Amino acid sequence: QRQGWLQRIYTQNVDSLHLHTDLDLPSSFVVEAHGALRDGSIVLYGDAIPQRFNISCRRDFPRQPSECGVDLLMVFGTSLRVAPFCALPN
Repeated sequence: QRQGWLQRIYTQNVDSLHLHTDLDLPSSFVVEAHGALRDGSIVLYGDAIPQRFNISCRRDFPRQPSECGVDLLMVFGTSLRVAPFCALPN
């Protein structure tokens, strides 16, 4: 993030460890697809995904690949078989 490489972190985790102060990551870089324990915004099966997830996806991954500013997408800790994350690489 300090070097300008990191555009966004998408996470399914609800534990908020990705916002730990030691990481020095602004919360504006983090998109929590399933909410967070810290503020009670947990998304359960059948609940709507937070608007920020959809807005960020449209901005980061436009329909036209030529408009995309993402050069690299790194995926960790998921099989990419469950929505909404299974759609990100597409």
